[in-house]
Amino acid sequence: MGVSLALQLPDLGSIGSSPVAGWIGIGGSIVAVIGVLLSVYFYRKSRRFKRPVYVLSTQNVIQDYSARLQDLQVSFKGKSVGNVSVTKVGIWNDGTETINKSDIADADPLRITLAGTTELLDATVVKTTSPACQFEIITSGKNVTISFDYLDKTKVE
Repeated sequence: MGVSLALQLPDLGSIGSSPVAGWIGIGGSIVAVIGVLLSVYFYRKSRRFKRPVYVLSTQNVIQDYSARLQDLQVSFKGKSVGNVSVTKVGIWNDGTETINKSDIADADPLRITLAGTTELLDATVVKTTSPACQFEIITSGKNVTISFDYLDKTKVE
C-alpha cells in the first residue's frame, strides 16, 4: 500500500520581477561589494610589520684617466686613485611599526659590504630625519656597519 501526495506550488516566476525588487537586489549586491572592499582596506591598514629598505644611487666622478692624461695625478688622503664614484645610500623603515636597535642581532649587525676590488675611501652620514634616532656608521675595510636607536616609518630623501 502506498500513499501518494500531490502538491501544487504557486508560480514562482513572478518573484523579483517588480521594479522595486530588482533595485533592492542590485543595491544589496553593491553594498556587499563595498563591504568586501572596505574589509580588505581596513585589514591592510591594521597590519603591523617592520620593513627596512634601501636605495642606492651611484655617480662616477673620476673615470680611469691614466691613458689620456698621463701627467694627471689624483689622490685621496695621500693615496693615488684611478676611479672615484660617489654612492648615496638611503635607508628607511617602510613598515608600520618602529624598528628598534634591539630588533637587529648584535652578532649580525646591519651592514654594507663592498664587492670585488672596490675600495672604500670614505663614508659619512649626510642626513637623518631626527638626531634622536642616533644613526651612526662605522667603517672597517670593505664594510660599513650601520647602527641606530630606532627607525620610524619615514623615508629619507
